[in-house]
Amino acid sequence: MNISGMLYGKRIIEWEGISEFKDENNGIYGYLKFTSPPKFYQKFIEATDIFRGEITQNDEIKCSIIGSPLDKIMFDDEM
Repeated sequence: MNISGMLYGKRIIEWEGISEFKDENNGIYGYLKFTSPPKFYQKFIEATDIFRGEITQNDEIKCSIIGSPLDKIMFDDEM
């Protein structure tokens, strides 16, 4: 997690990297990969609050996930 604007300016919190979720009893695994913020002097390719991921059960993909906590979350292209 990156936090900027603590001393002055607009406060911004950006998630970066991958969050993983596991239910070992039922063989369910999920992950969310957050869009990385641009490095110094790079342009924004995609909003930094977008994430993508999948949910699998016993190594079979059950659904894909894309969304933003600020807008909407879609599972297999459905809200």
